[in-house]
Parts: sequence; structure tokens; C-alpha cells
Amino acid sequence: RAHIAGAFRVLGAASSVIGPAADGGFWLVGLRHPTRAPHRLFQNVRWSHAETLGDTLPTLPQPVVLVETLRDVDDADDL
Repeated sequence: RAHIAGAFRVLGAASSVIGPAADGGFWLVGLRHPTRAPHRLFQNVRWSHAETLGDTLPTLPQPVVLVETLRDVDDADDL
């Protein structure tokens, strides 16, 4: 809960927040105005790839704040 609350706090000063994952993806993404999300959101993202975060960042509304890096859950073994 503390990680999510922290993401909401920083989202107050940014248009997007994203939590990087150790594997190159992300564990959280949030938008201050989700109904105004750009059409390119998540376009051309290589999912479950070392460059997922890098592919995602330019599709998010700017400015973007990165929060702490954590592990994400991609499959049952990660859970």
C-alpha cells in the first residue's frame, strides 16, 4: 500500500507515473488524466522484454515521474 500511496503523491506533480521493474518492464503505471490518454499509449511496446520500460516511456503523457524499482509479476512463477 505504501508504494501505491507514494505513486499517487508524485502523480500530483506529473502527468504520468511509472514504477520500473528489475527485468526491464514496469510494475505500475498511472495517469493523472486517464480519460485524456494519448492514442499512442503503449503503441509499439515490446511486452515481456528488457526494453518494455524504454518503449513505454515515450508513449506516456509528459512529464513522467519514475518511482522505486520493484519486481513485477509476469507469470505464475513470478507470483
